[in-house]
Amino acid sequence: MTAMGIETGKTKLTTNDKLRRNAEERLHSKKTETHPFRTDDETQRLIHELEVHQIELELQNEALEHARDEVEATLEKYTDLYDFAPVGYITLDRNGFISAVNLTGAGLLGIERSRLIGRRFALFVESTDRADFTTFNDTVFTSRCKQSCEVLLRNKGSLPHIIQIEAKVTASAQECSFTLIDITGRRLAEQALHASEERMYRLTEMAADAIFMLDDSGTATFCNAAAERMFGCPAESITHCDFHRLFIPECYQTNVKQGLAHFKKQGTGPLIGKTTEIMALRKDGTEFPVELSISSLKLQGKWHAIAIMRDITERKQLETENQDARKYAENIVETVRRPLVVLNSNLKVISSNQSFYSTFYATPEETIGKYIYDLGNRQWDVPEMRELLEESLHHDTVFSNYEVEHDFPTIGHRVILLNARRMFWKNKASHIILLAMEDISERKQAEERISEVMRQQQAILDNIPNMAWLKDRDGRYVAVNEPFSSLYGKAPKDLVGKSDHDIYPLERAMKYEQESSEVMESGTRTYFEESIVNHEGKTHHIEKIETPIYNDSGVFIGIIGISHDITIRKEVEVSLRHDSTHDKLTGLYNRAFFDVELERFAHGRMFPLSIVMADVNDLKTVNDTLGHEAGDNLIRMAARIILKAFRVEDIVARIGGDEFAVLLPQTDETVAEEAVQRILACPEISSCQVSIAFGIGSAINKEHLAEALKESDERMYLNKFALKKLKSIQ
Repeated sequence: MTAMGIETGKTKLTTNDKLRRNAEERLHSKKTETHPFRTDDETQRLIHELEVHQIELELQNEALEHARDEVEATLEKYTDLYDFAPVGYITLDRNGFISAVNLTGAGLLGIERSRLIGRRFALFVESTDRADFTTFNDTVFTSRCKQSCEVLLRNKGSLPHIIQIEAKVTASAQECSFTLIDITGRRLAEQALHASEERMYRLTEMAADAIFMLDDSGTATFCNAAAERMFGCPAESITHCDFHRLFIPECYQTNVKQGLAHFKKQGTGPLIGKTTEIMALRKDGTEFPVELSISSLKLQGKWHAIAIMRDITERKQLETENQDARKYAENIVETVRRPLVVLNSNLKVISSNQSFYSTFYATPEETIGKYIYDLGNRQWDVPEMRELLEESLHHDTVFSNYEVEHDFPTIGHRVILLNARRMFWKNKASHIILLAMEDISERKQAEERISEVMRQQQAILDNIPNMAWLKDRDGRYVAVNEPFSSLYGKAPKDLVGKSDHDIYPLERAMKYEQESSEVMESGTRTYFEESIVNHEGKTHHIEKIETPIYNDSGVFIGIIGISHDITIRKEVEVSLRHDSTHDKLTGLYNRAFFDVELERFAHGRMFPLSIVMADVNDLKTVNDTLGHEAGDNLIRMAARIILKAFRVEDIVARIGGDEFAVLLPQTDETVAEEAVQRILACPEISSCQVSIAFGIGSAINKEHLAEALKESDERMYLNKFALKKLKSIQ
């Protein structure tokens, strides 16, 4: 049998024959020696002694054999205990080599025992723990005291094991004995337990309700963050303290003591396994209502309680508010002037207000508990009513403005406006229907009269050839005629009820609102002019007359407006205005406009102001030889050439038959000269189709303006004379 890496088999027992043979050999060796002569008596006594001694030896031999059998049995027993122990045993020398190992130890390393002897144990330790293990092994030999540590061991056949090592140096101080305890399962269980505890802790911390754990004496052993917030004190002030004295009002203490004594014995009580509403006590002494749920749990033979508390202060306040609101609503219903009936899901009357009884001449005894259709000699058995209650409210919870016209036996022909709402009544756990009634017979008659007036009003508007409209005090169109609506490509009915913001762009709508405000504030007829573009893109010029309307009490109620299309008039005015300022032949400004602008520039800030005077040569000769039409064409050509050479802001005018003048504001004489040179370089003049004489003058202020005008005119005539002289030489 192999034990601790050493061969220890049973040694074969020595037989009596072998002992006797050894004794005879020793006796024979002694016979060779010389002995003194013995007598017969002495010889007999010696033989007797030898025989006695032999028997003693045999007895001793038997005793030794029995003792050896017992030792070997004990050794075999302890060898089995060593090999099959639940923990691993390993013996290391000073260098860390394995000298002995049991079967459990070999199993932890995942290698046969015979292959482990002589191998370094550290090689089986995970690299992350190897340095710490080496230090630990050195400490074992130096301290010579029992040491322990935890390492992660590699295992060839499975995942690494977490091993607890207990080590002690042997008596020889040359080896140390390791006891290896596999704590992998324990560590995994601890990790799982820790994870479970962490999850539970997270859940309790996330909970909005306060959570407590109490032992059988009522002492708090745990509370979550919600409990700290709810009761206004930290966990240190709660745990290890009597929960009931901390947070339960004094009036409950007697019942608490009785219940706690019963709970300590049996884990039961009047509140266990139930949800109860009680009053609790905050640290500052204020009481508040909570919803309490308690369950019992037995741990280590003792009962513990888990209590969950929810602050229901807001809920209680809401309940109180709901009760007040319900009473308030009931009072309102009772004081409502219009009839009101409450029906159950079977359309039976639950209650009615006083207005219903007085309007329809009914009593509570005739109404409560009756079908709505049976009331008042079945006066409510109306097809429209059935449609509302049985069909419409089946799909919608609210139905408004449902009109029923009927001949009622008690009140005659009436138009009743019904408004119904289906809702769930929690106290009855069923749906109810609130049915409000309003007698609108007079209102319907008034609406019919108003409708008739509106039709008459519309007829009047439609017979007005101009655009006409009527607005109410809020700026909405009450009526418009066809000329007004056609301007926007709409029918009159499509504009009724709309405001300016519904019809026009924002800027124009705000303009119209401002005009309406002016009319209302002035209180008089007001005139406006504007240009608008219709839906076809054509521009119209409109003259509007808006007049405020007041009722008999002098209160402003609206505006009536009439618009005239003055587009043709405006076009004539524009044409006349253009003809008054422009030369008809050339399209240039005329002499009158030139004089006006010259006067304007004289009083403005347009200096330096340059003046160019021009005269078309030989116009009279052309008129006399080719006719006045040719002369007109010559004038037009000259006008076109001159206009093209100057800027948009320059004033180019025909001031006489063949004379032209140009005003160049904020321009010196040099720039004016450049413009004249551009004219002289044009093809018409270069090819002698036309000849024009020019003169330039420039004024730096108003005082020099008359002089500059005269100077430009003189220079023009000098240039005209020079051109005529040059032509005569050629």
